Amino acid sequence: MEEDVTCFRTSLAEGFKICDGSITDEEKSSDIKTGNDKSTFDFSEKTWTNDFALIVEDEKLYVSKAVLALLSPVFNRMFQTDFREKDQTELNLPGKKVREMRDFLRSIYPGMSECISDENVYKLLPLAEEYQVTTLTAKCERFLISRLNKELPADDTKMMLQTAAIYNMEDLLVKLCKECPNSLPEMLFRQIFSYLRKSFQRSWIN
Repeated sequence: MEEDVTCFRTSLAEGFKICDGSITDEEKSSDIKTGNDKSTFDFSEKTWTNDFALIVEDEKLYVSKAVLALLSPVFNRMFQTDFREKDQTELNLPGKKVREMRDFLRSIYPGMSECISDENVYKLLPLAEEYQVTTLTAKCERFLISRLNKELPADDTKMMLQTAAIYNMEDLLVKLCKECPNSLPEMLFRQIFSYLRKSFQRSWIN
């Protein structure tokens, strides 16, 4: 299974000449935001429930250790084992963007409004994978599926296809083949079909 996934991902990367799942600032500015960020909570104020701060681009995002540990296995291990963060009250996150981390926290925190959009979905997925928040990956997959239609531009279809391969989104792959078959080169369409067939066969056997 692992070998099939590796070969499949390699084929996509070579076929589309895309090195990773990121989008440039230029591409980002051209996106049309369709999600509604109804929450005004930006994690900038410390409350009695917050006992930890994530430092991103010199800004502090105040959070609860218990909530992060419950939602993310990575944070859970960090706060319980011999990691230096166990007894600290702050964690610096170099290389992260404060806007993206706010969207990430809004997307996983209980009671927060849905904030996944065309503008941030491809930024949230790497964070979901890094912190092993599988529920967020599933939310992003559902959002991408909701964006599918036969008039979807070819470049968007290719981005979704690569994303589906990178993050093992089989439901999205199936929908892509069904809803946008004309946007996929025939060779890659056959590869996707073969990959899905083998995957489903293995699931059925197991």
